[in-house]
Amino acid sequence: MNVKSAGLAEDCFKKSDVIIDCTPAKTGVTYKPMYEKMGKKVIFQGGEKKEVAEMSFTAQVNYDKARGKQFVRVVSCNTTGLTRTLWAIHSAFTIKNQRSF
Repeated sequence: MNVKSAGLAEDCFKKSDVIIDCTPAKTGVTYKPMYEKMGKKVIFQGGEKKEVAEMSFTAQVNYDKARGKQFVRVVSCNTTGLTRTLWAIHSAFTIKNQRSF
């Protein structure tokens, strides 16, 4: 296939307000210094370790806390499902403590 490149990924990032980094696990963290240097806001996918971001994010639970952060990480699909379920129960009945095994 003969596909012409329109530039480097970095060229695209420079034109972006927000970057959604959906690269394979452990790849986003390697791009983070470049994002920092550019001053970009980034949402990392759940395959990255939590340390890559200022916080882990689930819209139903902590959307307001994520506002204004430069780096957030969307939690994995399993964690998202669990969080949605627990949040609904907590909202109705108040969970004082929970443990995951």
